Amino acid sequence: MKTRRAFFLIELLVAVFLSGCGFATGKDLLSDPKLAPMLQAMAAVDRAALGLTPIPTNALVYLDIHPGARHDATLVVFDTSARYHGVYRNIEFRKTATGYTWLREFETHPGPRTFTQSGHTAHEEIFISYDTTGISGVTPNKLHVSYHGPDSRMVSGKELTLDEVGPILIEWSQKH
Repeated sequence: MKTRRAFFLIELLVAVFLSGCGFATGKDLLSDPKLAPMLQAMAAVDRAALGLTPIPTNALVYLDIHPGARHDATLVVFDTSARYHGVYRNIEFRKTATGYTWLREFETHPGPRTFTQSGHTAHEEIFISYDTTGISGVTPNKLHVSYHGPDSRMVSGKELTLDEVGPILIEWSQKH
């Protein structure tokens, strides 16, 4: 349940950033020069080896430069212009003397099914995260995979493996 609470907090923060409250700088493309320091920091990490998926070159990106105790910058990346209908990520960075360091990444894969949760309709989701610091409430330097939804093939809120969710992610991609 700790993992689910951490992801809920991340989703809440994304909603605040994108709600027009003045935190995010607006939507950009990965080719925007102001994103270069963050992209360099990401390139220094073998994201694929960590279990994170590639980011499409035409992804929609929101940059939040907001120095704080947890991080100094966040990229909110949507694989599609439909934002929450495709894979989306929160990627956090710490400012260094020469650029940025990649700290953590939270990747959300929305599924095709909906269910009722606390009186609201929600989409099933698979969460993949990696945090180098552990500040998000998960074990540092360890891949975390979890599912939230009604699919009986996976236990909602339980730690899973990429091997367990891989076939389901493929199935979902064919339905989109």
